[in-house]
Amino acid sequence: NIYDIGFLKFLTLFLLLILTFSRSAILSTILAYFLMKLPRRVAFISLVVFGLSGVIILSNLLTSYMIGDGFREIDGSFDSKFMLVEMAINLYSTLDVWERFFGIGLANFENLSGRFAHNMIITLIFEFGILGTILFLLLNFYIIYKIGYNSLYIYIPMLIGGFSLFSAYMPFFYCLLACMYLEISSQRS
Repeated sequence: NIYDIGFLKFLTLFLLLILTFSRSAILSTILAYFLMKLPRRVAFISLVVFGLSGVIILSNLLTSYMIGDGFREIDGSFDSKFMLVEMAINLYSTLDVWERFFGIGLANFENLSGRFAHNMIITLIFEFGILGTILFLLLNFYIIYKIGYNSLYIYIPMLIGGFSLFSAYMPFFYCLLACMYLEISSQRS
């Protein structure tokens, strides 16, 4: 089993994860671990419930932020994520039709806004455009189709972590998916 690494290695990796102080990485790892241990049907239902709950919570937090209730007193880093989303919403109306469809180009959100995107959704919509976002999603759905259910253990942390930082870990993400594909392909043959 490719997930059975032994208790000591698991504990060491989890301690190193805690020492990153990345809330999104810790949350997504814990969520993925528990989903991995559940039976598939229960895990799928739990994933849908967590996903819908997350969307509702994030939309309520964004709405609260946009009417003036910031989170700076609670956590400046958390507050900055919402500031970026609000900035992106306001900047989107300044894009012409071509820029909305094809995007403004990789790493150009910072040129437009003065701040690095730090967010997967902002990066995709602004820098890749609608067409690039659709192609990116299709590629990733194809990868999930080819690897199967197990790829969600990688995608869930990527999606959660994507709200904090997106571009820095993407090469490692796809290398890990390629390794999973090779492992699963060798098991099938």
